[in-house]
Amino acid sequence: MATPQLIHQLPYIDLVLVISIAVQYRWLTRKFRRFVLTHSPPPKSLETLARKALGEGRDQQAYQLLGEILQQQPDHAEAHYLLSYIAHKYGNYQKEVELLQKASIINSENLLYKGYLARALVLCGEMNSAYQLLQTIDTVATNNPELIDVVATTYNRLNLYTQASKCYQRLVEIDVSSALVWFNLSTCYKYLGDFSQAKKALEKAVELKPNYEKAQAALTLLSSMDCRAKNSEDKRVKYLTRMLEASHNPEAQLHIAHALSKELEAGGHYSQSFSVLQKYKAKQKAAIGYSFDRDKPILDKLIAKAPYPCKPADGVENIFVTGMPRSGTTLVDRILCGSDEVISAGELQCFRTSIKKVLADTSSNFITPSCLAALGDDKCIEVGRLYQHNTRYLQGSKKILLDKLPVNILLADQLIHCLKNSVVVCLDRNPLDTIVSNYRQLFSFADGCYSYSLSLEDTALFYVSFYQLTRRLKRDYPERFFLLNYENLVQNQQEEAKQLFEFCQLPWSREYLNIENNTAPVATASALQVRQKIYTRSIEQWRHYDDQLLGVKAILDAHDIAY
Repeated sequence: MATPQLIHQLPYIDLVLVISIAVQYRWLTRKFRRFVLTHSPPPKSLETLARKALGEGRDQQAYQLLGEILQQQPDHAEAHYLLSYIAHKYGNYQKEVELLQKASIINSENLLYKGYLARALVLCGEMNSAYQLLQTIDTVATNNPELIDVVATTYNRLNLYTQASKCYQRLVEIDVSSALVWFNLSTCYKYLGDFSQAKKALEKAVELKPNYEKAQAALTLLSSMDCRAKNSEDKRVKYLTRMLEASHNPEAQLHIAHALSKELEAGGHYSQSFSVLQKYKAKQKAAIGYSFDRDKPILDKLIAKAPYPCKPADGVENIFVTGMPRSGTTLVDRILCGSDEVISAGELQCFRTSIKKVLADTSSNFITPSCLAALGDDKCIEVGRLYQHNTRYLQGSKKILLDKLPVNILLADQLIHCLKNSVVVCLDRNPLDTIVSNYRQLFSFADGCYSYSLSLEDTALFYVSFYQLTRRLKRDYPERFFLLNYENLVQNQQEEAKQLFEFCQLPWSREYLNIENNTAPVATASALQVRQKIYTRSIEQWRHYDDQLLGVKAILDAHDIAY
C-alpha cells in the first residue's frame, strides 16, 4: 500500500483509482467469507471429519476443521471440547481449561465436559476448584466408562485414593476385561494399605494382558512381601527375561528391567541385578536425550542464590518434608502426622504450579528458572494465597498441612518466603545409600525432574548439588530449615523425633513412633515399608553394590563429601 507521502504525489485520477480498488477489495473479501460460510460442509460433517483426523493423529487438520465449525457456530460445545483435547495433548492446560469452561457453559448438562475440566484444573494447580467440581458428578448414576475413568484419574491426582478406588471398582463392574482398570485399582489398594486386594487386582491385570510391563513391575514389588520358594523365583526370572528380549520399546523395557532386577536381588544376585539396570537405563537415557548438563546451570545458581529475609514462624501452619527421594521422607511424614494437629496431604505439585502460574511459566519441566525467581512482596503473597486456597480441601479442621513432595527442596527458598508460617524438614541419608536407592528406583520422567536416575554418575552429580544446596539452606534459614539425618532417626528414634517435633512447634508423644498403626494412605515407593515398624535394615544397603560404585565414590571424593 502507498505511504501517505507517496499518495500526495499521485495525480488525482490515480488517487481515486487507489480508493476504488481498496473499496472493491473489502467488498470482495466480505463476499468471499459469506461464500465460504454458506458453501462449507455443515458442522456435523466437519465434526465427523475432525474426529477422524484426531483419531489418525492429524491434529493440524482437525484444528482447522474445528475452527471452521466455530466460524459457523461459535457456540458449538463439541468443537470447544475437541479443541481442548488438542490443547491437552500439547501440554497447554490453561487453554484446555478455557475451552472446557466454554463447552460446559454452552452445555451444562454434559458431565463429561465437567470431568475433563476437573482434570485440567488439577493440571493447572487449581486443585480446590477441581475438587468442588467433582462433587457435582455422580459416578454411581452413570454407566459411561470414559466419565468414570476421568473422574477416577482426577481423584488420584488430588491424592484422594478412597474416592478413586470406588470409581475403579465401578469400572470393573461395568467391564471386567480392561487390564488398565485392574492395574489402576491395584494401585489405589496399595496406597490404601490393602496389599492382598492390590495383588489380586494385579494378577487379574497380567492375566488379561501378560505383557503389561507396568503391571509386571508392580507385581514383583508386591510379591517381595511373600516368602517364595527358590524355584518360583527362578521361574519368574526366566519369564521376565523372555519378556525383556521380546520388547523393543525403551520405556517398556525399563519397567521389565526393574522387575527383573528386583527378582535377581531377591535371589542374592546383586551384580547381575545391577547390570540389567545399567543396560536398560542407558537405553532410556539415550531415548529421551537427557544430560545432567541440562540441569546443572540452574542447580549451580540455586546453590549460590542469595537468601530472602526470614523470621521465625509464628505458629507453624505448613510443614514441607523434602529431600532426595528414597531417603526417609515418607517415614518422617508418618511420624509427624501421628499428631492430631497434622494432616498429611501426600506429595503435592501445588506449590510449584502456584509459582508457575504467578510467573506465567509455561514449561512442563520441574527444574526451570522459576526455581531461581526473586519474588517481590506482591508475587510472594499471591503464590502463598494460591497454595493455601488450592490445598484447603485436604486440610479440613486440622491446624497444620504436611506436604511431602521430596523435590520441593529445589523450591525451599520460595516455600519459606511465600508461606511465613511454614517450616521445611529435609532428610539427609548416607550419600551412597541415597545414590544407589535412587538409581534402583523406577521414577516417572514426565517433568524431567528424575531423569538423573537413568545414570549412576548423573545420580551422584545430582546428589552433590542436593548436598551443597541443603548446607546453604541450613546456614541461611536456621529457624525455618531442619536437616534430619535418616540413620540417626532410625537408630535413636525418640531423641531425634523429639527434636523434630520441637522444631515444628508440636507437642511430643512416644506413640507417634508407632507408624505401623497409621492407616492413612501412602502414595510413594515406600508404601509397603511404612506399614511396618521402624527398622534399620535399610542402612548400608549400598555395600551389596560396592563393586559398581568406584565412579560414584570418585565424584563424592572430588567434592569432599564423606560416605
